[in-house]
This record gives sequence, structure tokens and C-alpha cells, in this order.
Amino acid sequence: MVDAICLAIELHAKVRSREAGMPLIGHPWATAALVADYGGAESEVIAALLYDVVVNHAERLSLLALGERFGEEVACILQGCAEEASSQKEFLSSRRLGCLHTFAKASHSVKLVSLARKVHSVRTIVMRMRQQPIEVRGRFNARQTALLQHHRELIQSLRAHWSHPLINELEAAVQEVERLK
Repeated sequence: MVDAICLAIELHAKVRSREAGMPLIGHPWATAALVADYGGAESEVIAALLYDVVVNHAERLSLLALGERFGEEVACILQGCAEEASSQKEFLSSRRLGCLHTFAKASHSVKLVSLARKVHSVRTIVMRMRQQPIEVRGRFNARQTALLQHHRELIQSLRAHWSHPLINELEAAVQEVERLK
């Protein structure tokens, strides 16, 4: 676990998120905390810490290298999360066919880590809307509206195939964004 924390810090300490300008390291930490709070195994917490490493530093650290360093289970979770993120991008670009089905069929670990990331991301939007309502609402565009629609459909799909309290957390956060916008 310590090695994963150190790697996440090393690669994200100076990186800031595009939208909020906040240090990017906060997102994997918050995601990992949610995974741990909801009973995630060590491999799931590590995967939550390293997801952004896979997304933002794939040229430096492959899934194979991360698997060798942190174990095959972590690499499998990261691979599943990467596939889910790819299907979300397809959804947002109007190629919906199968993307919700892909996530519904994912392992418990992939669902847990991916859902924790989504919950934290939407909660961050809520926080920013409350702190800077006019600025954030003014930037609420078609992509963000499509993302909320994706989350609503994801919630329905997950409820049909999986039961987990984080689904309720995502739904509450999505409803709060809708109320604030």
C-alpha cells in the first residue's frame, strides 16, 4: 500500500485538474478512501490509488509493469476500470451500444473502484457549484449534461445487476447537481 501511495504522489504531486485547478492527487486519495470506507480489499484500495496513473502515465507505466509491482489482481482491476472508462467515453460520444452492459458485467472490484471514482467526481462538482455557483453553472455544457444522463442510466443498470450502497451515494450526488444547476 505504501508503495502505491508513494507512486501516486510521485506522479501527481504537481499536477492540477483542468476543471477545478485543484491538486490531482486529491482525487485518487478520496477514491481510495471511499473504497476503504465501503469495505474494499487492499487490492481495490491500491487500484483506486493507481487508476489515474494508468490514465495519465500509460507511457511510463504499463498495466503489465503495475501488475508486476502490485500484483495481478490490482492489474486486473485497473484493466477493467480502463475498459469501463473507455465505454463511458463511447457513451458520451453517442456510441451507447453496450457501454452500460460492459459495466454491468464487470467484476465487483471494478464496479467498486469505478463507482467510487464517479461518486467523488460528482461530489466535487457539487462542491464547486456551491462554492462558485455562477462560474460553474455557466460552464455546465452539453458534455456535462450527457455525463449526468450517463450516470442516471448507469444507476438504473447497476441496480438491476448489483446491490451496493455507493449506488445510492452516486444517485444522491447526481440529484444534487441537477438541483443546483
